[in-house]
Amino acid sequence: MILVIDVSERQKESVYLFGTEKRQALSSGFLLSLIDQILKENNLLPGNLEGLVVLLGQGRFTSARTAVIIANTFAYVHAIPLAVGHSEELSEESQVREKLRFSVSKYLLPSYYAEPN
Repeated sequence: MILVIDVSERQKESVYLFGTEKRQALSSGFLLSLIDQILKENNLLPGNLEGLVVLLGQGRFTSARTAVIIANTFAYVHAIPLAVGHSEELSEESQVREKLRFSVSKYLLPSYYAEPN
């Protein structure tokens, strides 16, 4: 299964596994606990993930940084392939699998919609 951390919209941070319902976090501070909850509900360990994707866009600066830090940590500890992109380019599972397959980066860098305040 592929875990998606979506911080592409302002005021909306969500996490989901492809093929399951998107779950919204209260803020970026709750992303990690939401990931833990989703993995437990689907009887998965982080090492069982096939990949991890972070969707960036017009979301908040802090949310983008938090999502990328979580993804990089999971990838480092569990040797999970990573991909980063925008929601319109990675909306289907086949697109994500293709991006993960050709991903050579061992870590992600955040990109921001605007300058931080």
